[in-house]
Amino acid sequence: MAGSGWDGGCSCGGQINRNHNKQMTKGLHISDDLTLPLEFVTSTQAILAKKRVGKTYTASVEAEELLKLDHQMCAIDPTGAWYGLKSSADGKHPGFKIVVFGGEHADVPLEESAGEIIANALVEQKFSAIIDLSLFRKAAMNRFMADFLEVLYHKNREAMHLFVDEADLFAPQKPFKGQERTLGAMEDVVRRGGIRGIGCTLITQRSSVINKDVLTQVGLLTVMRLSHPRDIDPIREWVGVHGEEAQYKEMRESLPSLERGTAWVWAPEWELFKKVAIRERETFDSGATPKVGQVKRLPKVVAEIDIQALGERIKATVEKAKADDPRALRAEIARLQREVKSVSVKQAAPKKERIVEKVVEVPRIPKWVFDYLDVMGKQINAVVGVVNQFRIDAKKQDALTDRHLKSVESASVKYTPKFYGVDVTYDRKTNKMTVGSLGVRDIPPAPAPAPASSNGHSDLSGPEQRILDAIAWMESIGVSAPKQTAVAFLAGYTFGGGGFNNPRGALRTKGLLEYRGDALALTDSGRAKSHAPSMPLDNNELHSRVLNQLPGPERKILQVAIEAYPDPISDSELAEKSGYTHGGGGFNNPRGRLRTLNLVEYPERGMVRAADLLFID
Repeated sequence: MAGSGWDGGCSCGGQINRNHNKQMTKGLHISDDLTLPLEFVTSTQAILAKKRVGKTYTASVEAEELLKLDHQMCAIDPTGAWYGLKSSADGKHPGFKIVVFGGEHADVPLEESAGEIIANALVEQKFSAIIDLSLFRKAAMNRFMADFLEVLYHKNREAMHLFVDEADLFAPQKPFKGQERTLGAMEDVVRRGGIRGIGCTLITQRSSVINKDVLTQVGLLTVMRLSHPRDIDPIREWVGVHGEEAQYKEMRESLPSLERGTAWVWAPEWELFKKVAIRERETFDSGATPKVGQVKRLPKVVAEIDIQALGERIKATVEKAKADDPRALRAEIARLQREVKSVSVKQAAPKKERIVEKVVEVPRIPKWVFDYLDVMGKQINAVVGVVNQFRIDAKKQDALTDRHLKSVESASVKYTPKFYGVDVTYDRKTNKMTVGSLGVRDIPPAPAPAPASSNGHSDLSGPEQRILDAIAWMESIGVSAPKQTAVAFLAGYTFGGGGFNNPRGALRTKGLLEYRGDALALTDSGRAKSHAPSMPLDNNELHSRVLNQLPGPERKILQVAIEAYPDPISDSELAEKSGYTHGGGGFNNPRGRLRTLNLVEYPERGMVRAADLLFID
């Protein structure tokens, strides 16, 4: 593999020890008594500690292990502390051949507009890199990271690990204007990056200000010395989702007095809870703080990078990206059409009122121009065809209910579809409908059709309609102002991402919804445009509707909690009855999402209770 360095890893002259890993089961040897499994590559981790006790040092040790095992990694470095991976511990021998983009020790200069290019290069060329943002201002850092993270998440499909130092800069608890897009991309990488091969380590000395929706999603927690209660409290929140209270108390008591370089490593899914001393680095400690009166030490020898080869590979990546980009194709076609038009103007006949004989050499348009236009046009038509097909499929889906109703009207006697998982029988002779256990009901008048724009289509986009419908659905079960995280989840979007924020903002501008703190509520106009379920409910129908809306893990856990209501149920019993391992991410994560959706509550530590809104008085 080429993941560990630009042309095959380390040129360390024997200074970096590879033998230890060859003698033992493949893994990351970060301590004399701890080797992390290879699953670390695509797992999520948070390293929390106060400054100058070894956060970046610990992450660099993990990076060394990945590079020795030829796994691709990338470090986001806002402080210029990672370049030491290119030199041996004493600074006298080459280290790993890893490319440094940007900063004072750059192999390649870095522009804030290069995020998309660098991400494409990492995905296409599979090399490891350090992205040094230390010379950027914060706004430029966020612009770069938004482009970089979005492209990396959408295009990567092979195993790699991303280290994000000073992660609170890119995943803040309270994002300022301009940080929302970066936060959404960071959340995608941490929450869902694993299915695309991306593991991620968040490193921060400010656990109190890092986004908790992101922090609670990591499966591995590495904690070093912490003393301030505000920095320790987020750990309790993580424990509430992943860990055990007894283990937390043991760790909590020791945190203020932990020695430098000592860490608690906690991964419930790996049944790992251990205090370890992190091994010494085998590469140069470029993040060390110089003592008073000392000049900062620099390595004398670093691994050399073939800049020409690197440039050629990045250029190939850029050309490929342009060739695959319909926008670039349209731009090229427009340019060629302008050239054709320009030539046509030159060929135009002269004005009649004044005839002047003049020999003009008219350039002939080569055949390849027309061939190129034809090929580009076909490619764009193919892309447009795919988009139109999606639109057609969406319209077919929207028309499903209308077809059901037309079938009912034309049925000779009875029609028995399923709505929201409930049996419905219609008797045309009596104009009566039997709905599940609710018995016979009169057919209500048909709702008025939704307003349409002047072109005959709904004036709402698909995402806008889904958000309105999600809020209306929550209203139907008694939640008049659901939290934004719940609405995003039900509508199929990531809270904080542009796919959710943009249509949500458009709906507010149109006066269809309003913000109530961290919640959303429909206005009367929004309610009129929503597709709210109108069927009357009892407890059974309500439960059926809610459970059918949820993914499998959440559905299984909520079903058990509903059966135990009004009593709470312990985490261990809930996990066992729903078929999951207590303390594992397969149980803790969906349980946490149910709490986010306000469908369960934690009345006390270690206990879960179905929410009262699921039961009609």
